[in-house]
Amino acid sequence: MSRILNKESRILAKKVYEIENADYRQQREWREKGITRHMISDDVYMEKSDDHMMWYLWKFRATERRELCKAVPAFHFYPDTIEKILKAQPWVCI
Repeated sequence: MSRILNKESRILAKKVYEIENADYRQQREWREKGITRHMISDDVYMEKSDDHMMWYLWKFRATERRELCKAVPAFHFYPDTIEKILKAQPWVCI
């Protein structure tokens, strides 16, 4: 199980990094289209907090009626740092 969670954290960290470091053209396109959520896996989407200080990752499953959350500071960390932050947190039901 730990190996699966480590792989998930690695994949999610890379996606968070890619979105956070998108070039200005891509960011402008997202703003113009009103995109505020980014699907980063089959069951996880990401959105920025209202104060733009945090990224919230929301995990959902069709079989459950709840969402689980993890948070990453929006400080342009490298993927390995983001991965460590994600590994250190359990998925929490909010």
